[in-house]
Amino acid sequence: MHLLSYNDLFASFKKGLGNGNWRHLKIRDKAFYRAAMEYAKQNERRCVVNGTLVEKLVGLIEKLKETNGMRIFKRGFFSS
Repeated sequence: MHLLSYNDLFASFKKGLGNGNWRHLKIRDKAFYRAAMEYAKQNERRCVVNGTLVEKLVGLIEKLKETNGMRIFKRGFFSS
């Protein structure tokens, strides 16, 4: 079972802001991510544990942490 704490979410959020990927997310995805961060922030020991929510958040975290080099690699790898 995978858990996402506030620290995990906040670190990915900062990384996404720094590399500019935050602005590429849809408004609904941004709202969902912020809501998850607020939920996890309520109590330091509280984490997001629902499997469906964690799955969606992990997908968003991957988008936030993606670099230009990784995007180029994916396009080259999947197009051939």
